[in-house]
Amino acid sequence: MNSSERGQNLYERWAFLEKYYFIVDIAISRFREKAIRELDINTGDRVADIGCGHGRSLNRFSDVVGPSGSVTGVDYSAGMARRSRRRHRTNPSVSVIQADARTLSLQHECLDGALSSYTLSTIPDTKSAIKSIYDALRAGGQLAVIDYNRPQGIRYHLVKYPRKFSYNWQGVDVVEILQDVFPEVRVSKHDFGSVVIAIATK
Repeated sequence: MNSSERGQNLYERWAFLEKYYFIVDIAISRFREKAIRELDINTGDRVADIGCGHGRSLNRFSDVVGPSGSVTGVDYSAGMARRSRRRHRTNPSVSVIQADARTLSLQHECLDGALSSYTLSTIPDTKSAIKSIYDALRAGGQLAVIDYNRPQGIRYHLVKYPRKFSYNWQGVDVVEILQDVFPEVRVSKHDFGSVVIAIATK
């Protein structure tokens, strides 16, 4: 089983652990709220949540862009996409698709903004996923990323396998890859440097 298949199987199992997922979601909600506030999005904008999971960010985005905007949730896991779609079935501004972030079927430059929470570091070939999101953003559009900071030295080896087996973590430096793809990346670190929030502007 390759890393992509392992990750998909892992998140299919997570899709059915709604109570546990809810607890994890509460723990990261303060980071997500900060990231959404820092995104330059407005009423009528088109936004996406890449790796939307159960879709708890989608209503928050919908509140910001309003009925004239659109919100797309994207998840690689069929189970996650199905639960997110069911959660938002009464919101006409929200749609959810199952897709691989590395090969997004979104139109070129169709997004004003995007969010990815603890997702990019779990995707094999993270750079392909970031390039795919970059292509979907309009000029001046922004991607907000919340993810694990890649520790150095012995700390890397202490977290590598727990993160890999819990989240399919690939051990990459997401910020470094963002800086390779985007011309402007603003970074802040949180929780003693273990978490990064990056706002990347095209």
